[in-house]
Amino acid sequence: MAGTIKTSKLNCTENSGSTFTLTGVPLATATLFTKTFTVVSGHVFNKAPSINLNSVSDKNSYTVVVNDTGSIAGKNLTVRSFVVKYKYPLKPVSSDVITFIARADLDIANSVGKIYKYNFNEKWVRAAGETRLLTIYGDEADANNAAASLTLDFKRGNTSIRVAPDGTTGSGTVNIPVGGVYEENIIFPRRDSNASYSVVLTQRASNSFLTLPTPETISLNQYINPTITAQIIESGSDFLVAGLPITLKAEPYSTPGKGKSIDWTITAQSATVPLKYVGVFNRSDFSGSNYRNGTKRLSGGSILDINSLSVEIYPKQTGVTTGNTATTTVTLNAVNNSIVKGMRVSGSGISKTGAISPLITSVSGAVITLSVTPGSTISSGTTLTFHSAAHVYGEVEFVKIGTANATCDLNAANIIGINQPPVPSFTGTTTISSEEASNFTTMTLAASDPEGDAITFVVTVMPQHGIFKYTDVQNNVITVTCSGQTLSSNNTIHASTRTVQYKPADGNSNNTSFQYTTADPYNTAVSTTITLNILA
Repeated sequence: MAGTIKTSKLNCTENSGSTFTLTGVPLATATLFTKTFTVVSGHVFNKAPSINLNSVSDKNSYTVVVNDTGSIAGKNLTVRSFVVKYKYPLKPVSSDVITFIARADLDIANSVGKIYKYNFNEKWVRAAGETRLLTIYGDEADANNAAASLTLDFKRGNTSIRVAPDGTTGSGTVNIPVGGVYEENIIFPRRDSNASYSVVLTQRASNSFLTLPTPETISLNQYINPTITAQIIESGSDFLVAGLPITLKAEPYSTPGKGKSIDWTITAQSATVPLKYVGVFNRSDFSGSNYRNGTKRLSGGSILDINSLSVEIYPKQTGVTTGNTATTTVTLNAVNNSIVKGMRVSGSGISKTGAISPLITSVSGAVITLSVTPGSTISSGTTLTFHSAAHVYGEVEFVKIGTANATCDLNAANIIGINQPPVPSFTGTTTISSEEASNFTTMTLAASDPEGDAITFVVTVMPQHGIFKYTDVQNNVITVTCSGQTLSSNNTIHASTRTVQYKPADGNSNNTSFQYTTADPYNTAVSTTITLNILA
C-alpha cells in the first residue's frame, strides 16, 4: 500500500520523493517522510509553503511538524520542512494523496546589485516610426553597495542604432538610479521597407540577472503598410492582357474584408486563330497556396478570397473605318456590338505590334478608343481586324493583410488557349477507273485535331458533273445531281460514317473535284479540295 506526494512549486526546489508507504504495525506511529522546500537565489517565501491533507482517508492519522529557516514576519523565510508522521490504522489504507504548495517571490527588500525584470512593448512597429519606453527594475545603490548595472544596446539587424539619454551612441552601461527604476526611450525611425530590431540586455556582474537569461534579447519587426495586388499576367507570346490590377494598401494584420471587382481582358496576338476555354475557371487558376475554404494565402501571410468567377469569349470581328486618323480615336462606318473593350486591333496603318499593340479601351457606338496611337495613319475605308478576346470577371476580397507586399497572379494561359485548327488527312487525288465509273466510289473524310476536339465535316462545293451522295447528321441519305454548285443548306456529314459517294455522269470522263471543310467547336474551319481523276 502506497501514498502519493504531489507538489506545486515556483522559484524554489524540493528534495526527492514522490511516494510513501502506508503499511506498518497497527496503532504504531512512524515518520513517513520529510519534504523540504528551499528558495532559489534572490528569492524569499512571502507566503509560507503549505500542506493539504484533504485527499487522505483519515486526517487524524497524520501529524505534521514544520521547521523554518527565517520567518514570514522577518521577510526572510527561505526554507520550510514538513516532517510527516503517521499512526497506522487497524484496517490498512490502500492509497492517500498529500499535496504541497510552495511559491517564492523575488527578495527585493534584501537584494543587492540585482536586476529583476523589465517592461517593454514588444508588438510589431509601424512604418511611421515610434518611441517606446524601456523600463528596467533593479537594486539602487546604498551605503555599502553600488547600484545594479547592465549593458544595454539597440540594434537594427547587426548594427547598433542606440542613442543614450546623454547623447552617446551604441552599446553602453546602465546603472539603476535611486528608486530602483531605469527608463530609456527606444526610438524606432521611419522606414520605407521592413526591418528587424533587437533590444539586448546583458548582465555585467555574475548572477546579477535574477530571472532573466543573459543576454536577454527582445526581438521586434517593423512593417510598412503592404500593398496586396491581384492581377492578370501573360507568361508567353500568345496573348495580350489588359485591365487594372486590384490593389489594397493596409496595415499589417488588419482584416479589411473589402471586395473589389475583376474586369480583365485577354486578347489574341494573332488574328487568324480564335480563343478557346481551358478547363473550368476557378480559384485554383490564381497563384498562392490554398488555404481554408478555398481562400488563397500569399507570401507574407495575406489571405484573399476570390469569388463569382466567369470568362466570356468574343470571336474575331472586322470593321471599316470612316475618315483618316493617326490618333487613338477610330470611327467605323457602322456599329458592331460584338466589338468589345480589350480586343487587339490590326490592319493597314497600324504599325505598332507585340506588347505595344493598340487595344480597345472603350467602345461608344461606332467610335472606338485605342490604348495607343496606331503608329501610322489609318485611312478611311480601311478594313480593321479586331482579334478574338475574352473578358474575365469576378470579385477579390481582402480577408487578412500580411506583413509584406504580395501579388496574386492569374496567368491568362490557365483559363484561355489558342485554338489550333483541325488537320485534314483525306486529301489530294482519288482515281476512279473505267470499271468503277459506272458505280459509286465510296470515300471517307478524315482529319485530326491537335487538342483532340470534336470535328465536324461539311461538304461545300460539288463536282462539275455526276451524282454525289452523303448521310447527314439526321441520318438522311442526301443525293445531289452535280453541277459544280456551292451548297447553301446543312451539308454536315454524319459523324459516325463520314463517308461520301460519287459516280461520274454517264460517258463523261472529265476530271472534276469537290470541297469539304473540317471544323472544331471553336469555329476554326479548314477547307480541302479533293481532285477526282476519272480514267477514260
